[in-house]
Amino acid sequence: MIAVRRLYLYLVAFVGLHVAAWGAAELGRALVDALYPLGAVGGAGLRRSVALNAAWLLVGVPVWLLHWGLAARTSRRDPRERAATLRRLYLYAVMAVAIVAIAASGQNALEAALRALLDESRGAVVNTGRQIASQLPWLVVGAILWLYHRGVAASDRVAVGEAGGGATLRRWYVYGVAFVALMYLLRDATRVARLAWETLASAATGTLVTATPFGFAGAAATTLLALPIWLTHRRLVAAGPPRDALEAQDVRSTLRPVYLFLALAVAVERTLEGAWQLLYYTLGRVLGVERPGGVGGNLLVAMGAPATLALVYGAAWLFQRHEIARQRAAQDALPGQVAVRRLYVYLVALLALAVLAAGAGGLLWTLADLATAAPRAVGSPDWWREQTSLYVSLLLVGLPVWARHWGPVAARHEEVGSLARRIYLYVALGAAVLALLGAGVAAARELLLLVLGESATAGAITNLARALAVAAVSGLVIFYHQRVLRRDVGQAQRRAAPPVPTNAPTPFGWRNRDAVSQPPLARS
Repeated sequence: MIAVRRLYLYLVAFVGLHVAAWGAAELGRALVDALYPLGAVGGAGLRRSVALNAAWLLVGVPVWLLHWGLAARTSRRDPRERAATLRRLYLYAVMAVAIVAIAASGQNALEAALRALLDESRGAVVNTGRQIASQLPWLVVGAILWLYHRGVAASDRVAVGEAGGGATLRRWYVYGVAFVALMYLLRDATRVARLAWETLASAATGTLVTATPFGFAGAAATTLLALPIWLTHRRLVAAGPPRDALEAQDVRSTLRPVYLFLALAVAVERTLEGAWQLLYYTLGRVLGVERPGGVGGNLLVAMGAPATLALVYGAAWLFQRHEIARQRAAQDALPGQVAVRRLYVYLVALLALAVLAAGAGGLLWTLADLATAAPRAVGSPDWWREQTSLYVSLLLVGLPVWARHWGPVAARHEEVGSLARRIYLYVALGAAVLALLGAGVAAARELLLLVLGESATAGAITNLARALAVAAVSGLVIFYHQRVLRRDVGQAQRRAAPPVPTNAPTPFGWRNRDAVSQPPLARS
């Protein structure tokens, strides 16, 4: 009965609050339209907008006050109500919606200001004051809601503590907002760096068209807004004091390493993508390819996108590794945290192995085409240069990353038997077996055609050579990982085998000679 009452109160309070917030914010925007009539709706449309949003506000406020007041009065009398999970769900859900409103309106206002400052409008008539003022109502309403409910959540925790579902909800809110803000920060910081790189490179080569590239203001606004949101939430400031108790709880949680390793995995993937593209373009130009990967023009300008991608996400990679090191120093790894770390390590090792195998197989495929004078190799004499730069760059990126993540755990005894390790081994073996199966089918088809009377054309020989290249890489992957799997299974079986007693009789009836003989009991 109590749970149903809580659900009713907080659900209706949540709906009523957001009805009132929508009405207040849109009513403020209608007033902005009245102050800036240029481009706004006419008098009749303005009256309808004011009437509608005022109605939302007049209906939503009393509904929220009534239900939130009843919940607040019950929580003052009963500490269990104040610590209820549904109450914490309501508080953090409101804070999440409020931070979205703050981010959206703040980004729009900041982008409008930066566009005017950088003259990015390209001569178009833009009312910057109206653009900024129209975002202020949502910004103010969102900030009020967030600050008020943050204060309520902090006072509840100080009064009755935080454990169980309440603590889990706080972590979901804090780490969820921190992760999303970090992704926006890295994406738009990369875009800002790329546009700045391309502008400076174009100026250095005399091909600059405009001093401010289009899109710079929007990316800069998102970066400037995502940074404080991420910094605020990653330090748990949004939940309020006491900080020491929060740190002690969160260090032992599983959700914190999930956030850390998930952000690290994204940083690793994007860094590898940027490094691979940078190597690909550079090797292609060195080998004489005019447009490697379809990217031509000035090499310094073309390097902007992959270089900034590798630099920004590489910095995030280093930072996340530092945070994970601090996490390990603060608390011994718990079983859930160890599982998350293993999942990250083996996932990155598996992705790097795929990149490495693709590079090795593609390079052998290219050599096979050259050796057998494949039709496309003959038709385009420079074809092998671009293919070589592509697959060598994959090798140069995949090999060190695979060695860095797989090497330390390859022979570690405590890793034997872990679920993440078994997944890595069986997925690698399964993919390699399927590739070997496909190569075998292709080779068998060509051989059967020759046996059945087909002429040994250059295309048939090329197909056989390609199948051999794929089979060679797949076979090497199978051979190595099958040996690792057999070794792991043997170690697991030895651990599970019961110990043999030292005085157990041998098959011939003799006792174990290593047993320590015990002196007979002295008779009294």
